[in-house]
Amino acid sequence: MVYRLFEIPSESGHHADVVWADVKSGDRNAYTHLSYAIKTTDSENNILDRRGIRFKNLREWQTIKEKYPDVWSRVRGNLAYYVGEAVLETNQLTAQHHIKTVLRLG
Repeated sequence: MVYRLFEIPSESGHHADVVWADVKSGDRNAYTHLSYAIKTTDSENNILDRRGIRFKNLREWQTIKEKYPDVWSRVRGNLAYYVGEAVLETNQLTAQHHIKTVLRLG
């Protein structure tokens, strides 16, 4: 069981989630950014049970595979996302990049 972060786009490509997941096991829960970042007084077991989404059910994986083969390769290869990666890897840094980075980091 190795959980890592992945940036996974929506099927439409208009949104992306930073997901904490064990991609080697589709039946284990995956957690989107907000579900593990928000402070709670609930027990750890309740959080893990109620806030998780089975990784295999997180997206329509066939669509992701077809539309975003690079994302699919990273997920299948278990190549984790590093914070701000999508913005920082671009060659042009503008004020828009700072906004996008802040939005993705929450």
